[in-house]
Amino acid sequence: MARGKRGGRTPCPPWNPVKVLYDKGGIKNNGKKDKIISSRLNSVKLLRHIIESIKPAPKTFLSASAIGYYGNSKDIRIKEDALPGKNFIAEVCRVWENAASKISKKIPIRTVLMRIGVVFTPAGGALKRLILPFKI
Repeated sequence: MARGKRGGRTPCPPWNPVKVLYDKGGIKNNGKKDKIISSRLNSVKLLRHIIESIKPAPKTFLSASAIGYYGNSKDIRIKEDALPGKNFIAEVCRVWENAASKISKKIPIRTVLMRIGVVFTPAGGALKRLILPFKI
């Protein structure tokens, strides 16, 4: 997918065939819950439109939500087929995955729903705290 100026988006040109589209969602939009959910649903809607317009069509659509789907499980082991949690992050993931899974009902495309755990970045976050013992 190619992005244009200021959020404008256009499908990939025909000389650049797309085999896989990856949806990792939007930004938290200043913490407003409705905007968080909207950003996820809008990204799925945009990608569905792009998938429909690309020729040849992509073979796979990857949608990555989070292990937050399971809610706060404390010390309980969770299996992939566990029910979603009851907090806001779990609700975001549930709604997001539901929207993403509907793409394959309308378009013949393999859809993979991923639930990602901790994401590491050299900019800080969890990695900054976890790497500390190795620096001592």
